[in-house]
Amino acid sequence: MTSGMTRLEFPTKQDLTKRSLKIHNLVKKAIQGNSKAKEKLLNEYGIRLYSTSEIEKYEKRKQVRRIRNLPLSKGATGSKRQTVRTR
Repeated sequence: MTSGMTRLEFPTKQDLTKRSLKIHNLVKKAIQGNSKAKEKLLNEYGIRLYSTSEIEKYEKRKQVRRIRNLPLSKGATGSKRQTVRTR
């Protein structure tokens, strides 16, 4: 009657150490420019490495979005009820 029971297995410390060592080695290779290591990191572990140029492009796009969302860039200089005095 073991078919109705579920058996939970947790990874041992040794398994986790092996996994982290594999990830570490793949990251090292990917940083050195190995595209297969980069692909394996993404497919097997869900880890994506970005190049410096990709990060700079992202930051530039983020700044442009931030500037577009500022109320000053929309042309609103004041409220409609504000009176302007001329001399």
